Amino acid sequence: MMRTSTALSASSQPRCPSPLHRMKLGSRRFAALILTGFGRAVVTADVPPAAAVKAKMGEVLSMVQRVTNRTALLPLVERKLMHRFDFGRMTRLALGAAWRAADRHQKQALRSAFRALLVRTYAAPLIPSAGGDVRFEVKPVRHSSADGVTVKTLVKQSGKPGVAIDYRMQIQSSRWKVYDVLVDGVSPIARYRETFAEVFQRSGVAGLVDVIKAANRALALEA
Repeated sequence: MMRTSTALSASSQPRCPSPLHRMKLGSRRFAALILTGFGRAVVTADVPPAAAVKAKMGEVLSMVQRVTNRTALLPLVERKLMHRFDFGRMTRLALGAAWRAADRHQKQALRSAFRALLVRTYAAPLIPSAGGDVRFEVKPVRHSSADGVTVKTLVKQSGKPGVAIDYRMQIQSSRWKVYDVLVDGVSPIARYRETFAEVFQRSGVAGLVDVIKAANRALALEA
């Protein structure tokens, strides 16, 4: 009985881990830190995401106030947004199967037409009505995720309800870039994706290019 008790007592005492075991534990803990965010914390960007959005919105608003010709304005806005917007990713997300099926020349046509459509969509809330005034507010970024951050803004125009515009951003090559925009909680990219899928099934890539160009012409007439 005494021997059994002694054996049980010895087995219940904690064992001192070997140096090799401690190294394995250390490696696992380090990997866990990397995966759970420590690695992301050391990634540096040019400026914080909220500051990047605020600066870009300010530039666009200033341009909108100076340039009254809407036809001349949109290419200027597009050039401003290109530095912060990942139009390539947005195009691929919205076009889906149509993008994968397109040849090189069709992709170029789709990219150009859809980028113009996005610029019109995103610039519309920032363009004041006659005699109106546009102001915007950028809210602090409160949390981030593995998908990046969301910068929430509110655009206010005289005599109209405010428009909530949220910018989803990720770091790319040390620069925060927008890959999706929500206007009053709705992603135009998601909305376009449903429409484009139907057009592609019915009319193919060429038909889809024509539809996007027609949408641009219609929006130009409304400006």
